[in-house]
Amino acid sequence: MSDQHYWEQVYTNRSVPQECSLFAQFVRQNYLQLPHHVIELGCGNGRDAHYLVDYCAQLTAVDQCKAEITRLQRTNHHPNLKFMVADFTHLPIVHQQYDLIYSRFTLHSISSAAQQRVLSWTKKAVTASGWLCIEARGYRNSLYQRGQSVPNESDAFIYNDHYRRFINLPDLVAQLKNQGWQIVLAREDQGFAPFAGQDDYFWRLVATLP
Repeated sequence: MSDQHYWEQVYTNRSVPQECSLFAQFVRQNYLQLPHHVIELGCGNGRDAHYLVDYCAQLTAVDQCKAEITRLQRTNHHPNLKFMVADFTHLPIVHQQYDLIYSRFTLHSISSAAQQRVLSWTKKAVTASGWLCIEARGYRNSLYQRGQSVPNESDAFIYNDHYRRFINLPDLVAQLKNQGWQIVLAREDQGFAPFAGQDDYFWRLVATLP
């Protein structure tokens, strides 16, 4: 399932926030104490990438929306920031490994099969003692089960012409543990991403390779 056209329209209309997210601030304050090499999976309009790069040795920001990435490439002047057009669910394994892999509001935008590919890739792409930092929608989010169910996809719905898949946090934790990750934080709560006067439930997960 791809929502590329939806997001291309969103970025064209500039209808998303321009300031960095609270999750980006949280990750910077707690997990970017060293000059890390970072990759962001699904960077959107680049708001978190522009913020995080000031605390990184190098940051690669990936998104499949070509028009938005082209704009970001044209306007970017930071030597340590690289914007790249790519589907983050089909990234190759490269020699460059990352100290921190960052994903905000992107894991719930892909299918469960695509999620499996992403998690398999992260295990190979992260450095020893590196970090995996994710924020996404779970079962307690107010939009869960709203809209039309997506055939052959558990907990996925089309609502307001937009695909969302709601991720069971305990299941994800168990899956990552089976892959060898150590879970540092796994919490679903309010206060993570208030927007337009609403404070819905989202979850945050931080894991590392021991």
